Amino acid sequence: MMNLRHITAVLVLCISALGASAQSASQILNSAIKRFDNSGGVTANYVVANDQGTTKGTIDMLGNKFRIMSDDLKCWYDGKTQWTYSSMSGEVSITIPTLEEMQMSNPYIALTTLKKSCKVYKAFTQVEGLYTLKLVPKGNDQINQILVYIHKDSYIVSKVYFEMTDGSYLRTSISNFKAANLPKTTFDYDPKAVPEGTDVVDLR
Repeated sequence: MMNLRHITAVLVLCISALGASAQSASQILNSAIKRFDNSGGVTANYVVANDQGTTKGTIDMLGNKFRIMSDDLKCWYDGKTQWTYSSMSGEVSITIPTLEEMQMSNPYIALTTLKKSCKVYKAFTQVEGLYTLKLVPKGNDQINQILVYIHKDSYIVSKVYFEMTDGSYLRTSISNFKAANLPKTTFDYDPKAVPEGTDVVDLR
């Protein structure tokens, strides 16, 4: 079963509609950051797979706020406090994430972080109808490279493939990406979304 870090790590580069024509890999990434900064709420479906299995769900985002909903994980972040329900633990944990933690679990912050922490190239092998970016982390002993596949017609990320240094992988597919008018209450913890009687552990 995948945890929040696994799911959000592969979603980092997926929740962006790229609005500028691609002239270089770096410009594409810069356009992704700019487009996200200027966007309103967005929502998408995702499927994440690795050697442990497959999970799917939805992600909603507005600025630095987000909500992830799947069968085994539910997470709300209102810009300061994070509530995370895991079916594995059967608990809801309340935390105030550090910047390092948010880089792993918040696509908004991670987009900017990746720009600083990765070398960005156009991949040698390109797929018809798609742009393929290759991101190589600087000084990261866990991730070997990241391949990002972007639709040429819409500049929406279609797939992301994380190749880890230990030979494992994380692969995601994105569908139904669209702008959405999301009220701020979307990112408030909803006790009705978890099983009745679930313990809440305050770790703040």
